[in-house]
Amino acid sequence: MSSSIPSGGGPYVFSLHGIGPKAAYFAGLAEIVKVIATVSTTFYSIFLYLDALFGLDTDYGPLWWIGFNILFVSLNIMGVEATFRVQVFATLLSTVMLIIFYVGAFAKLDYTTWVVDQNWEWTTWSDSIQGISFALWFYFGIEELPLAVDETIEPEKNIPRGIIWSMVTLVVLAVLTLVCSSLIYPGAAAVFETTAPLVTGYKSVFGDNDTLLVSCG
Repeated sequence: MSSSIPSGGGPYVFSLHGIGPKAAYFAGLAEIVKVIATVSTTFYSIFLYLDALFGLDTDYGPLWWIGFNILFVSLNIMGVEATFRVQVFATLLSTVMLIIFYVGAFAKLDYTTWVVDQNWEWTTWSDSIQGISFALWFYFGIEELPLAVDETIEPEKNIPRGIIWSMVTLVVLAVLTLVCSSLIYPGAAAVFETTAPLVTGYKSVFGDNDTLLVSCG
């Protein structure tokens, strides 16, 4: 749809052209609610990771959230080009740090200890449904890619290509992250309880003393 309707409005534009202005209005409201929820969750998650690394005072959490908000709003004010450059840099850095984690974790994978001996078994559909909210984080933000259609060269060709390759990349990274995080110490049950799972994984693989590497992770 984004390649056939070359406009960066996302669901609002799709609803406007496909159904009508009323549907577009409600789609816009839904997007506002989604943005508020995701931004709040993202800021809180960043704070939890920093807290896991540096032991921040949780009483000052709101000040950190405000600081994150100012940072990202300022980035958007700087313009689309600056925003995209930062996103590309963050994506490349994140991918490199994940690959480093995978390489370190491969030597420590233990299926017998962390799966067989845990007696994992499927119980009810409700348990599976509860896990969906965690699985969604693997693909968080991919739905925003069509919003770049206004800035894309030959969007009718490059937007579909970008979405396909992005999904392929995310699927591979998601599977590797799930396997490497679950089959090393302290195991999936403990990772489920942690507020910063990647930090926990990095510390398990590289130790608590590799502060720089763990911080990047």
